[in-house]
Amino acid sequence: MGNRYEGATHFEFHNPTFNDGQRFIGYKRPIISGIRIRFPWFSRSKKPKHEPFGLLQLYPSPNSKMEPEIEIVAIHGLGGGRMGTFTSASGVHLWLRDFLPEDPDVAHMKLRISTFGYDASVAFGDSAIQIHNFAGQLLDELHHTRRESETTRVPIVIIAHSLGGFVAKQVLIMAQNLQQDYGEIKESMKSVDLAKVMTIRGVRRNLLKALEPKSQELTNISSCFERQTMPVQIVSMYEQNPTKKKILLFEQVDEASATLGIPNERLFAIPRDHFGICQYTSPREDAYATVSKAIVGSFQEIHRRLQELEECLRSLYFQEYQTRRLNISERDACTFKWIREHPGFVEWENSTSSSLLWLQGKPASGKSTLMKYIRMDLDNRPPDLDTENGSERIVIDFFYSERGGDAQRGHEWMLRSLLYQLLSMRHDMWDFYRGKFEDFKQQDPQHWHLKLLEKTFSIIKTKCRLPLTIYVLIDAMDESDKPKREEILNLLSSVCDSEGSGLVMKILIASRPIPKITSVLKKYITITLEEETTKDIDRFTSKRMEEINKILDAHTTKVQDIHHMIVKRSRGVFLWVKLVLNELEDMAHNGCSLFEIKRKLEYLPQDLDDLYALMLEKLGTAEHAETLRMLQWVAHSSRPLSLIELIEAVVVAVSDPLDISLDLLEERRAPTLDQANRMVSTKFHPSNGPRFLIQTACDILASHA
Repeated sequence: MGNRYEGATHFEFHNPTFNDGQRFIGYKRPIISGIRIRFPWFSRSKKPKHEPFGLLQLYPSPNSKMEPEIEIVAIHGLGGGRMGTFTSASGVHLWLRDFLPEDPDVAHMKLRISTFGYDASVAFGDSAIQIHNFAGQLLDELHHTRRESETTRVPIVIIAHSLGGFVAKQVLIMAQNLQQDYGEIKESMKSVDLAKVMTIRGVRRNLLKALEPKSQELTNISSCFERQTMPVQIVSMYEQNPTKKKILLFEQVDEASATLGIPNERLFAIPRDHFGICQYTSPREDAYATVSKAIVGSFQEIHRRLQELEECLRSLYFQEYQTRRLNISERDACTFKWIREHPGFVEWENSTSSSLLWLQGKPASGKSTLMKYIRMDLDNRPPDLDTENGSERIVIDFFYSERGGDAQRGHEWMLRSLLYQLLSMRHDMWDFYRGKFEDFKQQDPQHWHLKLLEKTFSIIKTKCRLPLTIYVLIDAMDESDKPKREEILNLLSSVCDSEGSGLVMKILIASRPIPKITSVLKKYITITLEEETTKDIDRFTSKRMEEINKILDAHTTKVQDIHHMIVKRSRGVFLWVKLVLNELEDMAHNGCSLFEIKRKLEYLPQDLDDLYALMLEKLGTAEHAETLRMLQWVAHSSRPLSLIELIEAVVVAVSDPLDISLDLLEERRAPTLDQANRMVSTKFHPSNGPRFLIQTACDILASHA
């Protein structure tokens, strides 16, 4: 697999000159701060008209199995070609392939270098529609190449010469707008820089019109690009020697015209003319040394920051960070569709400012299942970019679990999970958090402390100014550690209440309506689940009763009476409905009549605790103690037990202490995991299985100890 961490930079080789000192300066959102190198606009190719188009891998060989750490893509400018622009005048040395990978300072880095060819005379001779087409071609080829080689998350460095910078801009714009198809490319090249627009005299009229600074086509590209970018460190390079060939009206780009005039810009003079500034015959040339130093320096910066980020992510990661969500059963297809149209949910989601939504509900009312559905729905939606600020959406979550041990109920683990997800998806936020990671290494590099995590997470509200919408889903807050719970709720609400330029926080918290949680969240938008799920329970019951009716072959009207009785008695508790329907289906399979099933339903308690107690009482005397002990071990365990551990714990629990021995454990131990699974499953209803035990069940089982 390719590098799991993303990042990018972009070099532009082009002429910064344009009429009346006018310039278009963009703002970029970098993952890793980039460096841009800018050269004259006009490229010379050995035989530009005959050079093939498309993406060509220069280094290493396309058949190489090397997994790159950084991908470099070169884009030529007007009059150039994918090879000739960067090839010496003799046609022998292509410095991107022959010199750059051999540089001693990058020899330890795994580079993949490609160049992209297109018909530049068409791209800049007619309209920006052609630029759009060529950018789309480059995106498609990059997407295919990176998918095929499993390197979709390798950072991309773009080296754009001359007006190739506009193609690079359009690539980023399209990757941003078509995230469903090219999201991984956009994430890998977020730090593409801005190119200036220049006016050239002495060329044909349609080209002049396409290159005017105020031309609608190129202005649109620049404007759209500016909305998606932020400032970066700039390295500008300009030629020192005049151009002898009378191709352009100007002979030389001077220092003044080569300067962008933005903070942290660095400027270098290259002892070459207009054409030779991109073409080198030896890595020992002084001019090449200046160019390579800047490029290699950016590689080193990317490499160093990726290593820092990787170290930070390793410190935040823990295996259980998404275990609870993955273990939650998915919703039935007929349920929870209403959430997208609920007024409270619509208000929360459509708000242009940060907002918090509290989803409260009784135990077993389906909160976690709904939260998982919301997460999946957000993930599966096509990217919805805000037309005003180019905001993009990311989703992070944490599902607490009282039964999942410290890593699933501790607040420090929750914050570690959120930060890990955030930085994994948005490396451009790394600069905001680097300082806190240094604090972590100085304080205790083996453990993140809650106070530092709170300060680290809070940075998002004070420093982040990215056009970004972050959805934060927190499930089962009532199952989290009680100490500091109120403090964490206040932290989440304060982050949501703060306003940052461009940043919108959408926080969704699900819990039972216990007093301390209610006192903090009652002022926010609230959805009470059991008030909304009657129709869902009705549809779910109808579906299951159709199956029971097929077994009974009973009159539809009589079955509908049972259906209505279940919905009425459920009081919004989904798990009660499921357990009752399981019981009724068992009776139907065992040959019970519709009358007996209805009598049973009337007898079953409406309270979930009482229903659990009744289920335990149904067990035979011999297996009652063993099953009860098994459930109590699950309920009181500080972490989830394996099946083998559970069986051995039960053997100990139900045996006379004087009889316990290694021989006894060996005798009762299941020989295979599959057999162990069957041994445990027989103690439960076959349609339920011992996947997990909700808190309500744990409470009642503990009371039988």
